[in-house]
Amino acid sequence: MTNKSESVCPWLVVWRNPSGVGNLNEKPRIIENFDFGILPRVPGLAWDESYPVIRMPDATPDSESPGLLLRVMIEVKATDDALKDLVHHFGEKSVFSDPRIDHFDRVITKFKDRDKGTCEEARSQISCESAWKAGMEGQDVLVAVLDTGIDKPYLEKNCPDGVRLSESYSMHCCGSHIPPDPGTFSSYHGTMCAYHIARVAPKCTLIDICILPSEQVEFDEFTSNGILAFTHLRDLRDFLAKKGEYPSIVVNCSWGVEDPSSQLAQPEDKRYFDNAEHPLNLIVEDIGLAGIDVVFAAGNSGNRKGNNKTIVSINGANSHPEVITVGGVDIDDLPVGYSSRGPGTLMDRKPDICAYTHFVGSKAIGPKDVGASVSAAMTSGSICLLRSLLPYDPNDPKRSPAAMRDIIRATSRKPKGHVFDHVLGHGILDMAAWPALK
Repeated sequence: MTNKSESVCPWLVVWRNPSGVGNLNEKPRIIENFDFGILPRVPGLAWDESYPVIRMPDATPDSESPGLLLRVMIEVKATDDALKDLVHHFGEKSVFSDPRIDHFDRVITKFKDRDKGTCEEARSQISCESAWKAGMEGQDVLVAVLDTGIDKPYLEKNCPDGVRLSESYSMHCCGSHIPPDPGTFSSYHGTMCAYHIARVAPKCTLIDICILPSEQVEFDEFTSNGILAFTHLRDLRDFLAKKGEYPSIVVNCSWGVEDPSSQLAQPEDKRYFDNAEHPLNLIVEDIGLAGIDVVFAAGNSGNRKGNNKTIVSINGANSHPEVITVGGVDIDDLPVGYSSRGPGTLMDRKPDICAYTHFVGSKAIGPKDVGASVSAAMTSGSICLLRSLLPYDPNDPKRSPAAMRDIIRATSRKPKGHVFDHVLGHGILDMAAWPALK
């Protein structure tokens, strides 16, 4: 990845209908050995050769082939001229911002929520025991944890049922930095999320995908990290389908762009937070349509406003129609103050649901587990249980990710008189009303 110096900033370029690179449909989605010499040289920018070239899903009806996604580093002082040159070479709607992503938790201290309860109480209130007794334990389901990396020994010590982790299907998005082996990261945010997934779905198999830095591994974190991770999972989906293994993949994303206000000055067709055509949002859509269940945390910024314009708290991929977006409630079913409110920028009716957080749990970071990150992880675990009964089948619409989202929304527990709102969404996660448990 790049130096955290503010003198340069990453941008993304989609090269549509590229010439001189052969038939893209025959190439892998992640292209490691690309000839950057065929690209134009533009003053004030440098193509980032440490970032692999990615074959994008075909997003435009008139495209003759998929586009290539490239990352470019632009000198901040030369941004305006460099962007004009890139638009000249690649087209008006081919250049996009690459904002920083984060795991949200740093803003929680602004709110005065009180921690209550334990992981055991939270699991009881979403009816885990009933699901397990029905044979739904997450078996034959892969769960990709896109985060700061997983500390498997810590999980093995603290999860009574142990954990399963596939090293061969794991990967990292740390650029030129050499990370630890999968499952050997220090205990931090990713380990906390993996803990709650494993406690809900004890027989699932984790995939460790490091896209965010920690004290152990420092690198820059951008939407392009998420793009690379999702592209890896899209390739994995095809690989497993050919092998006839692991029909279901769930992806836990407890991160996002916390404050998109800096993007307001950017042209709408180049920014990320409210642009469905941004490469990350397009790849999230492709992932969902390919049969992968994606869960995003709503965020931890409450109901943010600023710059004389409402800055919607749930933005970008976190608000995508093809994902389930999860806010947070405490053990008493009350919304925590920091849980991001809707509407979403890409879909109005967000969050989809809320789930429990702010209780004593993994102790992977501190004495309590907080944030919508925990809520998302518990929801990912619940979808694993559902998938152990209803594995993905491309020929059955009732087993599509959309169908799973419908079940989660419809069976969420509604406080008396509740209809959809932008705080709780459709209700609070609870498996008790799942058809299979009635």
